[in-house]
Amino acid sequence: MINLAQNSRECQEERLKIKTLSQQMQNIAIHGTGLSPWEAGVLVETIEQVYFADPALRQASEGQLRYSCVAINEPAGKPIKECRMVTVLLTLFDPKDRGQLGYRGKQASIALRQKEIVVATRGQVRDIGPGVTHRGIAVRLWLEGKEPVEIARHINHSIAAVENYLEKFKRVAYLRRKSFDDYQSALTIGISVAAVKTFVELYKQYQHKPFFKQRIDEIELVGSQYYMAQDEKKGSISSNGPTARDCVT
Repeated sequence: MINLAQNSRECQEERLKIKTLSQQMQNIAIHGTGLSPWEAGVLVETIEQVYFADPALRQASEGQLRYSCVAINEPAGKPIKECRMVTVLLTLFDPKDRGQLGYRGKQASIALRQKEIVVATRGQVRDIGPGVTHRGIAVRLWLEGKEPVEIARHINHSIAAVENYLEKFKRVAYLRRKSFDDYQSALTIGISVAAVKTFVELYKQYQHKPFFKQRIDEIELVGSQYYMAQDEKKGSISSNGPTARDCVT
């Protein structure tokens, strides 16, 4: 009886796979043109990549739904009604997931976080709301010895954005070494106090680690050059704290 139930469930799963649009197209290619299953699979994958890369044009597969949402490059603080909207395809159920069900059990988001994989939501990219942000992960990886190109690839983010995170961290670290508090640093650099606190926490966590010593020279160079330039433009960077000229050693 157990074997019969097992076979029945496997047959149902197999029928679900056959019913998918991709499988239908692959079967047509195999029986209509004589392609091998491998060749037909490559053909179907190529067609999907070339002709259906735009979610607005791509037909939703079984288990997917079309959803209108705010474009990921819209900045934080902008009213939703003024934001550019885009159409995306969300996969609610992937037939491949069925094979993982039952013996992996762990929530996908938790499993991804444990592997330091961050889903590129708008909140993560724009640092909106709570949770681990791209900037925190980018800085931590840099302090551990990785370079911007490798970091960008790891967090699925642009190199320009990663470099921006690192530059701001270096400025915060530089001011921290000059006894600026969180509020003075935020005012001086032009970022939120929350962002400063994130960077300061990383600074404290890594300042005694071996590789951090190799980053000090870069932090000092970027910090001193930036604030010397600010002094030349404005005369001082903050009326409520030490001047930039006081910070340069």
